[in-house]
This record gives sequence, C-alpha cells and structure tokens, in this order.
Amino acid sequence: MSKYFVFNYLFYLLIFVGFFLPTNNTFYIPLPGVLLKFNELALLGLPVVNELCKSKYSFRLRSKKLRLLSLSLLMLILFNELVLKSIVYSQSISDGVKSLRYALPLLVSLFLLFRGINTNIKQLYYVFIITILTSYLLSLISLVYPLPIYYNLDNSEDVLSAFSGRLINGNASFGLIGVYLLLKKCNSFFYDKKIYKAVYILSIIILVMTFNRTFLAAIFVEVIILTFKSFNVKKAISAIFVGVVGIIVAFLLYNSNETIRKQIDRRILPILTQEQSISENAVQDSRQVIYDGVFRRLSESYWIAGLDFKTKIFEIQRIDGIYEASKTDISFINILLRFGIVPLILYLILLKRLYKLKLFFPLVLVVIMLTSLNIDLLMNQNTIFFIVLYVSFINLNNITNIRRIPNEDRPKYAF
Repeated sequence: MSKYFVFNYLFYLLIFVGFFLPTNNTFYIPLPGVLLKFNELALLGLPVVNELCKSKYSFRLRSKKLRLLSLSLLMLILFNELVLKSIVYSQSISDGVKSLRYALPLLVSLFLLFRGINTNIKQLYYVFIITILTSYLLSLISLVYPLPIYYNLDNSEDVLSAFSGRLINGNASFGLIGVYLLLKKCNSFFYDKKIYKAVYILSIIILVMTFNRTFLAAIFVEVIILTFKSFNVKKAISAIFVGVVGIIVAFLLYNSNETIRKQIDRRILPILTQEQSISENAVQDSRQVIYDGVFRRLSESYWIAGLDFKTKIFEIQRIDGIYEASKTDISFINILLRFGIVPLILYLILLKRLYKLKLFFPLVLVVIMLTSLNIDLLMNQNTIFFIVLYVSFINLNNITNIRRIPNEDRPKYAF
C-alpha cells in the first residue's frame, strides 16, 4: 500500500465532509472563538492535505503564465488584507483574516490552480459526485422530515415555510454544469457510471426548486444555446427532456404546497405573464439600496485598495433592525470593494485565459460569469471551487485534445 494512501483518502474525506450538507455554506460549527462553516472546514484543510498527496493520476497545469497569474492574484489579496490595509487603515491582522474569509473559496481555488491537485483525479470525481448526490438527497428529505442541518432553525419548524417556499442548497449552482454534461455528451469518464447521469438530472431539479430567477434564466439560456448550437435530433430530445423535467417539478410543487405556490405566484408568474419585466421583478424592487451603497463607496475611492473590514458596503432597514452588509450579490463588485482594482483586473484576465484555453467548459463559464452579476458565484460561494475541480477533471480526461493547446499551456496528463 502506498504511503500516500492515507493522505489521498483524507483529501476525499474533506471534500465529502465539507460539501455533503446542503447548508455547507451557511451551517456553522461552533469552535472556541469562531463559528466555522462546513465548507470552510474543508477549504482550510485541502491545501495542506493536498501537499501530502501523490498519485499517477494527479493533475497540474503546465501553463506557467496561468499558474503565475493564480499565485500573483492570491499573494496580492493576502498582501492587501494583511499588510497594506494595516498601514492605510490601521486594520488589525485579525480583521484582515476575517475579511479573507469572504473570499475563502476563491483563495483556495487559486492555490489549487497554482499547485495542482495531487490526489487521484478519477477517484476524486466519484467522491465529488457522491457528495453532491448526498447534498441533494438531504435537501429533499428535509422537505418531508425535519433534519438538524439548518443553523438557528428549530427542528420542528417547516423548512419550506422558513425559507418562503424555496429550497436551500449550497451546491445548487452545480446544476449549471450538470445541464451542460447532460446535453453536450462529452466523450469522457463523466459518463462512466450511471449514477453520474442521475446526479446531472437531479442537479437540474434542485436548481429549479431554488426558485431563484437568476438561476432559472441562466439554465434556460444554457439549454437554448446547447440545443441550437449544433442541432440534432438526439440533442433536441435531451433538451425537451430537461424542459419537461423542470415543468413537471414546478407543476407538482405548485399544486402540492401553499408556500411554494405563493413563491411562484410572486416571483415567477408575473414574469411569464409579462405583468412585470425581469428588471422590475428582480432588480428595481430589491437592488436599488445595494447599488446606491456601491456607488457611494466607489465615489469614496475604496475601489483603489478595497474597504477595511469595519466599513460596510451598504445598510438596509429591516423589521429586526438595521442590516449592514460587507459584501453584495455581485462577484466582481465584491472583489473590487474588498480587495481593490488590481486584483479585479488580474481575476478577469485569469477567467479570460481559462475561457481562451478551454480549460473549463467555455459556455458554462460565460453563463456563470453572467449569473455572478446577481449571485456571488465567483468569490464567496462553492461555484468557483467547482470550476477548479472541473479544470482538473476535464483536462486529465481529454488526452486526445492535447494538440489543440499550445505547448506552454498544455495541462500535465499523468497516465
């Protein structure tokens, strides 16, 4: 048995423990002096364990430019929070660390892009899919049987009522990748096991059940593009299947639960019946306070080096008091106001390079970037971590496509 066996499986364990809960990015573990999220537990441990792993199926980018870009962005963000702001704003080191927590999924993703993933990528994919499946099943179970997986929520309280008829799952954004894999039919180990396709289908169902208008619009656009970009009968049937699944799920939920019915009536039907535009329904009624706060901070020149930890982006009056926000739902605004203009520019260059080299599914990357204008997928949520995982999955598998990538930018295939 390899001496790296323990560390490889510890890496898999961290992936599962960190992301199997549907509330992995909102459920806190009370530790002395700090409340740690489940996904933070995994993200903090993965870089360390990764350095102790080794496998012939490991993955590391050969692109020196992309690896250097990842490292530069990572180090610049750390420098801004731990050094520069202590000089400019007299910010304490502890406040700097707290500020870094907002971008922990991004920071760990940058590290893994730079260092690579040293464990067995093929086994990691199976563990990842099982983790996502467990997360989705727990979400569905919690709808009919109370589970103690929601922070500060009474076990006897109805989950749907507590969240106004919306299903909450920190891994829901995987549906944007799942629908692509379901319709595109990549020739890869993404289809080696029947359970993979089942999870792709389930990811669409979970995404629909979030009743998030931005996600619904994103997945609709993705299905349309995938269907007509290279139209054929098989792809059309798959697209119709996806659409029928979404409609059936929405119909069954609409007729089975009063809370969900109210949610659809308020958020979805006004758009479908053209009583309200998407802008009126999703933006003008709920985003103006955020935009006013953003423009105020930009006018105060916080775009140069970012905000100090104690300065909030905006505040809003609620029934239970004034809510002060340190981040928004817009990824690029968060990076700009938390870390400054230079990290934002480097980040955009990095995403452009991922797109240009096709190290991640180009269409999905564009859809995620557009979605991140209304949901923080690329800094604070799991999505950016999923992207980096799929960079390793895609480029380990696509060995026949190596010649399409310039020598310097070819990923390392360890077969």
